[in-house]
Amino acid sequence: MKTVLDGFDFAGTAPLDAEGGIATHGVQPKEFPRSFKSGRHYVFHLRRGRQISHQDLLARLRGVGARLLKAPASPADLVHLVVGGPLFSIEFQLQGRQGRLFNALDPEILQKAELGREWHFEDLVLTFAN
Repeated sequence: MKTVLDGFDFAGTAPLDAEGGIATHGVQPKEFPRSFKSGRHYVFHLRRGRQISHQDLLARLRGVGARLLKAPASPADLVHLVVGGPLFSIEFQLQGRQGRLFNALDPEILQKAELGREWHFEDLVLTFAN
């Protein structure tokens, strides 16, 4: 996954909650995880000035041999926002595991101007079902 997530900074991990919310994770970059456990979400941030689109992530997933199960096929499959975005969700299978990459607005970065100058407004979240 390190190849797929190259350019993103790891921000933190927490157990998935029943409502699908993303736990508070801070913004200070942390060491990239050595492994990914199921039932957790792993949050990554992208610094301002870097551009990595969902198409880039799709190409990277294909490049590491992932099978795409569900992914945006056209702009109609994205959620376009006034601030941030577009939002997307990619489901894939890699090395016998089913994963999901999606993005969501980070309320802390949205609310603090100094953070918004350093980071894109969206979290990139990785989860594995198994």
